Amino acid sequence: MLPRAKQDGLLTGLLVGSIALGLGIVVMTILLFLPAVRTALAERQVEERKPVLPAVDYAAWRGFVVQEGGRKKPFETFAIESLRQVTGRSTFQGEPATKIVLSWMLLSAADAHSPYTNWEKYPFILCDHHDLRAVIFRDLVGPDRELTEEQKHGKYIAPEHLRQSQTLYQLLLEADEIEEQDREKASRLMKPLHRKAREVAGRLALYDSISQNTAAVFGAQAARRMRPDPVHLVALDRIAAGGWFSVTQLKNILREHAERQKEVDELLKNPAKLKELFKNELAEDPAYLTRPEFQQHLQEYAAGGQWRELMRDRLARSPQLYLKPEFLQELKEFQESIKAGTADQKLDELDAVLRQRREQLLAQLERIRQAEDEKKLLVMEDQIAQAAAEKQRVEAAKQSAPPGREQISARVDALAAILDARDKEIIADLKRRVAAATKRGYHPEEQEYRMLHLNYLESRFPTLYRDSAAWQPFPAEQAQRVVSAYEALQKAYASGDASQFQEATSAFFDTVAAVSREYDPAYPGADTIALEMTYNRVQPFMWGWIIMLAALVLLIVGMSVPGVTGQAFYAAALLAYLTSLGFQAFGFYARVVISGRAPVTNMYETVIFVAAMSAVFALVLELIYRRKIIALAGAFVSMIGLILADQTPTVLDPKISPLVPVLRSNFWLIIHVLTIVSSYAGATLAWGLGNIVLGLMAFGTPRRDVLKTLSLYTYRAIQIAVLLLAAGTFLGGWWAAESWGRFWGWDPKETWALIALVCYVIPLHARYVGWVKDFGLAVAAVVCYAAIIFAWYGVNFVLGAGLHSYGFGGGGPYWVLWAMLINLEWVLVTSMIYLRKQAAPAVQPVKELETVQAG
Repeated sequence: MLPRAKQDGLLTGLLVGSIALGLGIVVMTILLFLPAVRTALAERQVEERKPVLPAVDYAAWRGFVVQEGGRKKPFETFAIESLRQVTGRSTFQGEPATKIVLSWMLLSAADAHSPYTNWEKYPFILCDHHDLRAVIFRDLVGPDRELTEEQKHGKYIAPEHLRQSQTLYQLLLEADEIEEQDREKASRLMKPLHRKAREVAGRLALYDSISQNTAAVFGAQAARRMRPDPVHLVALDRIAAGGWFSVTQLKNILREHAERQKEVDELLKNPAKLKELFKNELAEDPAYLTRPEFQQHLQEYAAGGQWRELMRDRLARSPQLYLKPEFLQELKEFQESIKAGTADQKLDELDAVLRQRREQLLAQLERIRQAEDEKKLLVMEDQIAQAAAEKQRVEAAKQSAPPGREQISARVDALAAILDARDKEIIADLKRRVAAATKRGYHPEEQEYRMLHLNYLESRFPTLYRDSAAWQPFPAEQAQRVVSAYEALQKAYASGDASQFQEATSAFFDTVAAVSREYDPAYPGADTIALEMTYNRVQPFMWGWIIMLAALVLLIVGMSVPGVTGQAFYAAALLAYLTSLGFQAFGFYARVVISGRAPVTNMYETVIFVAAMSAVFALVLELIYRRKIIALAGAFVSMIGLILADQTPTVLDPKISPLVPVLRSNFWLIIHVLTIVSSYAGATLAWGLGNIVLGLMAFGTPRRDVLKTLSLYTYRAIQIAVLLLAAGTFLGGWWAAESWGRFWGWDPKETWALIALVCYVIPLHARYVGWVKDFGLAVAAVVCYAAIIFAWYGVNFVLGAGLHSYGFGGGGPYWVLWAMLINLEWVLVTSMIYLRKQAAPAVQPVKELETVQAG
């Protein structure tokens, strides 16, 4: 027991802190909830504007397999994910996602006579930031007119309004400039208005990419932000795992293919231009235009362009699939040498290859010097001057060459110097890139090392792309069949005729399947579509929190009602508790089967996993000790986690996405990430128990045995958290040593994992030696949870820096801070009440003694 003077001082400090914190909470509550209230009121004032869409049957589209984001999924899933990102909801105005997103694809915004909704003028892009809405609509109505309540505080905005706002355009430019200056700290350097502008522009870009609405794109900025059509639905790649193509891609390639074929036809009619274009080849072989190689060259040109770029990009992204065996073997050896730190040896080998190639070219140049053959010299200059810098050097050499017979000799010397400098620059650039990759943490699959691999292979094999891509020409006939079927589908949809649309849908599906199976006999090659559609329909994590809420209510009633009735409520509560866990188990099973990996690779998955594991830990302890309070705590924290995951889809995105390269190891993903996230579950359960203990000790009179049992539960939960957090941190270092070449690097995620571990180890040992009692342990369980929140959420959403960039996200930091302040206020208030209760018994005996003496 503290001396009375110290107790009074502590109570005064708690009171002052509680008042100050309370004022801060009031201010934050107003700032956070007032915009939401205004938005709700503004939405109520606006009459319902339900979109008018064709009355056709969309059911067949729900299970149609598409490829998006590197994963095959039912169109229904793609539609839900896209609608959620654009509007913030899984349905819109009572309409299912499939119906809305399909209308984006098939309705033309440019058709002014259509009886159906023109999405360009319809407000559906989520834009609920009031300051951003104000500047956008101020651009539209001018400085003198008053904005309406909906314009200031509404929720959605039409695409045309976004495109017409010059202020939005300027905000995006400023955000790009900030990112170019410091990409890693950009999210923190930007103002809230910049971040919100980017979010809204991203939603508009996604809509544009699905609808391919390029006619109304605003400015060069929006054109640059235009994403490629994400709906890939036809397999035309001879490599089965190479990815599908969208209709928009096929349209663009066909258009370019026709234009190039027309150029070839015109070229064949112009012998002079033909000779000029192939002067290099004719210099070496005067009969080149009669050779089969010439016809092949023309065919390659006609089928080049976008198709060749796509194939080249796929080669760069997946060289293990597209490279010729000898090229692939060389790339693997180069990658292994970087991992092993012996890349200098491979670069020395490359230097020798370049030297040998250079000597061959120098020998040709020497023969040109001896023969004084200017025609062949021009061919050599064109052959060598591939890059812009080399062209400038060649032109400079021509201009500075002396007149007369010495001119050719001087130009030959200049070319020899250019060749030598180019090879040295190649080796120097590769060494610099290798050093940077080694320092950064080299993962061959990551896109940032794409140019490193390409530059090495291009330098080693000059005919890399021609040799690797020549065997896969553009399938123009098959592409045209798909495009024609799609255009017929669009016409049928726009007509509104249900039977015509059904026939066009069947014809389109049949065409896509027939064409795709020519290239991939296993098309569509996805065996989880039915399971994913069931997952979408069941919504297991939504029902998980609803049923867990019922379990929580039943537990509270059961604890309030004595006897057999209370036991009946307790049994019903456990049944509901297990039912909720059953729904969650199905949800995890579905996500694991669909994704093929552990369900803990993004913020959404970690939240639902922590919710489930907290409930499991609580259930185990409940079955051991049979105290209703532990099940109550488990149900409470699990319900809170599931509600957060279900109700904040724009912050915690539930989308199932392929893993980033650094996480593509199920072994490490399971033993490290699952261990760390399970430790969060133990800490979350301890947090829930700590809050319950604080409430009981401040506002109730718990029996000593009950209090001891609750403290034991809290202690055990903290022990679970510390054990798993320590093991997970060590395993993370082991993984880092294997992936990044170092065990520990003070990365923000690593640092905060260590801080969280230390925060929990201190009260754990203080309790063991008797420095911290029951109330102090409860306070520690609540306060220390802030370190878990920052390690779990803060590093990803607040700091946004470090090597764990695959876990970053954005959104909701002020709401998290508000919740943490409320929890801290709860700790201060309960501590103050508890200290007053503790002081009362010390005064009571004195009063009783005075009463006795007076009597």
